[in-house]
Amino acid sequence: MGTALYSYILLNTKINRRFILATFLLFPIISFAGVYGNDNRQLVHTEDLSQFNQQGIYPAALVESKKIKTQGNTVTVDATLLGDQWGMCEENRFYSQPTSAHCSGFFVNDDKVLTAFHCIKKLEDFNDLTFILNFTSNNEISTSDIENIFKPVALVNFDENLDFAILKVDKKIKDFQPPTFANLPDLPSHSVELAMLGHPLGMPLTYTDGGFIKSYDQVKREYQTNLDAFHINSGSVVFLKDSHQIVGFLKAGQFDMGIRFRPGIPVCNEIRKNNIDQGAELVQKFPFNSIIF
Repeated sequence: MGTALYSYILLNTKINRRFILATFLLFPIISFAGVYGNDNRQLVHTEDLSQFNQQGIYPAALVESKKIKTQGNTVTVDATLLGDQWGMCEENRFYSQPTSAHCSGFFVNDDKVLTAFHCIKKLEDFNDLTFILNFTSNNEISTSDIENIFKPVALVNFDENLDFAILKVDKKIKDFQPPTFANLPDLPSHSVELAMLGHPLGMPLTYTDGGFIKSYDQVKREYQTNLDAFHINSGSVVFLKDSHQIVGFLKAGQFDMGIRFRPGIPVCNEIRKNNIDQGAELVQKFPFNSIIF
């Protein structure tokens, strides 16, 4: 099996920051972003992946196929700086990270990926979408097997109300370890700590923990949590920190990105810091055992 080199090509495109800020003013629902208490986000490096993969957690980035170029064992992904893409203030964490993904997901078996349904709702052609398994960044370059590039071939299951979609891909993960799923009560105690893997704001694979469950909606089958979640975390796998048993996936959250003014003129977007008890990020819990993977 060959080895692929992921390299990010930062596009030389001038992004109109005033346009981005104006868009946030007019359409605040386009994004959600939140840090509750301490910012627990950490970039995941290639050498850290085995601890997750060996316990059945295989995160995937959803990337537009037009951004990806392959030549031999080299994979090149078009990217923009996170700070430029989102019009962020320079002191924000991860300002200089590349951003490429447009949603997150994870493998539920060796050839099927789960993501949020709203991530693929408008997809007209499977060729327009690529899944990248374990899409990490080590100093903006990471190495992985060429086998980590997957193409969807069929939509095998979905529920628009529960906001999940399961897509079959063109090949199987070698030596796949099946996931285990948590059997939690509707409202577990605060001693149950959640963690999440995904691609916040389109960044390379990022881990966050320190989450707990605040409430549960029995009708919608969703937990309200305080995970540090952002736009493009949709579809991220959420699991128990200690056992790595999967609880569900990130579905939605509140809008927590504020605009800095100077004076009276919008300058840049900044991440608002919230009290740890203010979390409103929604994790979809659904009966995995009743879904045909």
